[in-house]
Amino acid sequence: LSPERWEVQYRGFSVVLGPLCSGFTAMSLFVVIFCALWWLLSKRGGVYHGRAVLALVAGVAMFYCINILRIVLIMIIGSFSRVIGMVLFHGTAGSLFFFLVIVVVIRFVMPLLRRESHDTVRR
Repeated sequence: LSPERWEVQYRGFSVVLGPLCSGFTAMSLFVVIFCALWWLLSKRGGVYHGRAVLALVAGVAMFYCINILRIVLIMIIGSFSRVIGMVLFHGTAGSLFFFLVIVVVIRFVMPLLRRESHDTVRR
């Protein structure tokens, strides 16, 4: 790792990590989508807001970790084949990981945030 240029090298393969490599765009889009879903759930009968805040923070942390994994995989794949690493994997990995995380959040996390109808009545 070269800190002045943020250049990463592995087995003869090197990439320069620019601002777009940070994952900030995916994290920002995740926050917007999550907040929109949170708002929709709250309009439809209630949400455990504490759980929602924890899920939002966990989701951003998950995107951070997935972005690190994406960069590591690009380096490993690129060390074997520059074309596959930079053209095929680099171009699709971010979108694929983003889509998978959004599907997991919608399918498994959002139902945990929803209050049941009997919970809403008691409060």
